[in-house]
Amino acid sequence: MIKIKEDAKRMANLLKSGYTMLNLACPVCSNPVFRNKKGDTFCPICNRKVILITNDRTEESDKKQHIKHQNKGHHVKVNDIAIFQNLKQAIMIKLREFTDILENEEDIEVSEKIIHVIKLLVNLISEINKLF
Repeated sequence: MIKIKEDAKRMANLLKSGYTMLNLACPVCSNPVFRNKKGDTFCPICNRKVILITNDRTEESDKKQHIKHQNKGHHVKVNDIAIFQNLKQAIMIKLREFTDILENEEDIEVSEKIIHVIKLLVNLISEINKLF
């Protein structure tokens, strides 16, 4: 909880300094993306530059924004990020459930099956993290 307070203070200080908080989430940590006075966008929590790319082939009202993280080298639609964040949360819930079950399991064969599922869940989270 202390980390949350520090992050909130950092963002509040940016706002006080004239930075703009955008209605976009960082694809890595899901915190708000900020724009400085020069127009550069970044995540104050990850301390990474975030590049916004618009699709110029559509009309102005239909433009879709994409985020390209400077260190990642790939494009992700903003809407897709929310889907993967929700998936990651669901996987984390299942991971906690299986961890609790494993703690109380005494049958070795059942424990092995649970460990296998836990490995699959961890690998899935790792793959999602690679996307962002």
